[in-house]
Amino acid sequence: MMKLIKSPNLKTVKQIFIINLLLLIFYSIFISVFDNDLILGSVKSNDIFFEYVGFKILLGVLFFISSILVCKISNEKKWLWIILGGGLTARIILIPTYPVVENDFYRYLWDGAVSANGINPYEYSPIEALEGNTEREVPDILKQLAAESGEIIHGINHPHIRTIYPPVAQVIFAACYFIFPWKIWGLKIFFLLFDLAALYLIFLLLKKYKKPIIFIFFYWLNPIIIHEFYAAAHMDILLIPFVLSFLFFVILRSDYISSIFLSLAAGIKIWPVIFMPALIRNMWSNKRKLFFVLFITAALIGIIFIPVLTTFFDRSLGFVVYAQSWTNNEAVFRILNFFIKQFNLIIGFNYFSSLQLTRWLTGFFFISFLFFYFRKTIKSPEEYFEKILVITAVLFFISPTQFPWYFTWVIPFSVFRPKVSLLLYPVFLPLYQLNYLSPYLVYLQHIPILILFLFELRFKKWGDTFGLTEVKGL
Repeated sequence: MMKLIKSPNLKTVKQIFIINLLLLIFYSIFISVFDNDLILGSVKSNDIFFEYVGFKILLGVLFFISSILVCKISNEKKWLWIILGGGLTARIILIPTYPVVENDFYRYLWDGAVSANGINPYEYSPIEALEGNTEREVPDILKQLAAESGEIIHGINHPHIRTIYPPVAQVIFAACYFIFPWKIWGLKIFFLLFDLAALYLIFLLLKKYKKPIIFIFFYWLNPIIIHEFYAAAHMDILLIPFVLSFLFFVILRSDYISSIFLSLAAGIKIWPVIFMPALIRNMWSNKRKLFFVLFITAALIGIIFIPVLTTFFDRSLGFVVYAQSWTNNEAVFRILNFFIKQFNLIIGFNYFSSLQLTRWLTGFFFISFLFFYFRKTIKSPEEYFEKILVITAVLFFISPTQFPWYFTWVIPFSVFRPKVSLLLYPVFLPLYQLNYLSPYLVYLQHIPILILFLFELRFKKWGDTFGLTEVKGL
C-alpha cells in the first residue's frame, strides 16, 4: 500500500504531539477568557471571531498531522496517559464557560425543567409559556417556569416550535434540572459523565479486538468533540455511549441486548435506527428470533415515543418541521436540490416542491444503499467496524443538515477504522462559522472530504498508515 507521508523520526513525532496537546489546552483557555465576547448574536469583535475560527482550523491541522503519526508512539503507555490527561484537562477548563456562537443549550435547559415538573415537553412551545395561547389553556406551572428561567426561555431559538429532542434525551435533561437547575455548567458535567462512559467503551472495544489503545487519540483529543460538547454545549454526546454499547453487543451477537441499546439510542436521536440492518443480518437464518427481536425493538421505541405520539402533529412540532423542510450547511443535498429544481422548471412539474423531492430521493437512495451494503453476512468484527462507520458517514454526507456537531456521530466509529478523509474534517468544518461570507464555503467544507472518502473506499488506500486489516467484499 502507498504511504501517505514520509515518516519523521520519533523525536519529531513526540514534539508534534506535545504541540497539539498544548494548543488544545490553550484553546480551552482562550474560550474561557473570551466566551462572553463570542455569544451568539452579540459577538463583540470581528478580530476575536476570526481568531476563534482560525484557532479551530489550526487545531484541525495539528490533529490531522498527529493522527497520521499516531502509530509511531503506539507502544509507549506513558503517551496514553498524556493523551487522557490532556483531553480531560481541556474538557474541565471548558465546563464553567458560556457556550460560544451557539444557543441550542437554552432548549435543553428549558426542556429539562418542563419534563422535571411533569409536563409533556411536546405539548407546548416556549412562546406559549411566555405569551399564553388564545386557543387552549397553558398550565400555570409552565408560566411560572418561564418567569423563573430568566434569560433562558428568551434565548431559545425557534421558540414557536415544540421540542425536537426525543424522550430519552428529555429524561436526561430532567435529571440535570433536578440536580443542577438552570445551570449550563451542570449540563456540561452531565456531558462529561457520558463522555467518560464513551471513552471506557472505546477502550473496551479496542482492547477486546486487539487494536492499538493509542487509537483513543482519534476520539479523546479530537477538537470537534471537545469544541462541540464543551465549548458549544451540544447534546449529541448523550447518544455516544448508547451507540457504542449497541456496537459492542451486536458484534458479540447478543441480539436482545443490542436491540435495547438501539432503542435507547433512537430515544436520544432518531437516526441510529439506520443500524437495524446490522442487527437483522445477525439473525437472517433464524426467522423466529428475528421476529422477536424486531418486535421487542419496535415495542421499545413505540413505548419510548408515547409522549410524542400522544400530542398533536402540525408544523409547530419540531419533528414535523425538521422532516419537511429543515436544511443547513448541506453540500450534496443542496447540489441535488438545485438540479431537481431546474428539472421541475423545465418540465413544469409543480405538484411537489424540489425540497420535498430531494428529501424523498436521498431517502430512497440511502435505504437502497443499506439493503445493498448489508446484502452479505457479516463475518468479522472488522466488517462491523467498517460498515457501521461507512453508513454513518454516508448519512452525514447526504443529510440536508450537515451541522458540525452532527459529525460527532461519525467520530467514535472512526476510532476503530480510521480514514484519512474523515480525519481531515476538523480542518474544514470550522469554516461553517464563515458561511455568511459566501454560500460556496459549504462545498469547500464537504466536497473535498467526500471525494477523498469515496477514493479510500474504492481503492482501500492508506490502511497501512494505521496498521489496518483489509476488509474484503464490502
